[in-house]
Amino acid sequence: MNRWLEQARAALAGDAGADRVVPPAGFTVRLTLISAAAMAFLAVFALALVLTAGRIAERWGQELARAAFEHVGRKATDKALSTAARYLRLAGGREELLARLGSAELTAHDVVQAVYPELVANDADQIPPRRAVIGLQPGQSFSRAPCCQPLPGERIIGITHRGKGVEVHAIDCDMLGQYENQPQRWIDLHWHSGTHPAVYGVRLDLTIGNDAGVLGRVCTLIGEKKANISNLEFVDRKPDYYRLMIDVELRDA
Repeated sequence: MNRWLEQARAALAGDAGADRVVPPAGFTVRLTLISAAAMAFLAVFALALVLTAGRIAERWGQELARAAFEHVGRKATDKALSTAARYLRLAGGREELLARLGSAELTAHDVVQAVYPELVANDADQIPPRRAVIGLQPGQSFSRAPCCQPLPGERIIGITHRGKGVEVHAIDCDMLGQYENQPQRWIDLHWHSGTHPAVYGVRLDLTIGNDAGVLGRVCTLIGEKKANISNLEFVDRKPDYYRLMIDVELRDA
C-alpha cells in the first residue's frame, strides 16, 4: 500500500527537470547558424536593393526635371528644385522631390508649375480629349486602340463595338484587317485641328547603352517633342545595356 502511495505521489509531482531548456547540439546548432546567416544575408540584400532603387529613382528624377525645365526654357538648378519642393510641401527638400519624380509619385508638369506657373500651358486654350475626334454621332464615345495608339495629326478610322462605343485606329493599323468584311462598322473620322493637351499616352520599348549621359539624351529628345514622361520601368539590366519601358504623353504625332 505504501509503495502504491509513493508511486502516485511521484506521478503527481512530475519531473522537476522537465522544464529545463536543453541547449542545442550537433545538427540543430548547424541548422540554427545557417538560418541566422541566411536571414542576415536577406536583410542586407533587401537593404541594398532599397538603396539602389532610391539612387536610380533620384538619378531618373534629375533627368526628368532637367528635360522638363528645358522644355520651358529654364534650368533645373538646385535653387529651383528646392523652391518647387517647398511649394509642394516636401519635407525632404530637393532630394525627396527628385526621388518622388523618379518613382512617378510626382509629374514633371507639377514640378515646373510649382516654380513657373506662368510658363505652363493654359488648359483652357486646348481641345478637351472628349471633343478631340470629329465624325462621331451625338453621345457616341470613343477610345484609342491599344494596338496602334493613334495620335492627333494621324489619319484615323473608327470601328464600332456594341456597348463599347467606337475604337479609333490609325489608318495603317494591321488590326483593321480583321474588320475587312464588316464595312458597316467603319466610321470615317479625323482629329480636331486645334491644340491638344499632352494626355495621349504611348509606351516606348527602348534598349539603351549603359553609358554616361545616354538616359539624359533620351529625356532631352522626348522633351523636344513637347511630350511628358509619366512613368518609366526598367525591364532588364545588363552590364552593357538597359531595356526600359517609358510611358510618354504626347500632344500629337
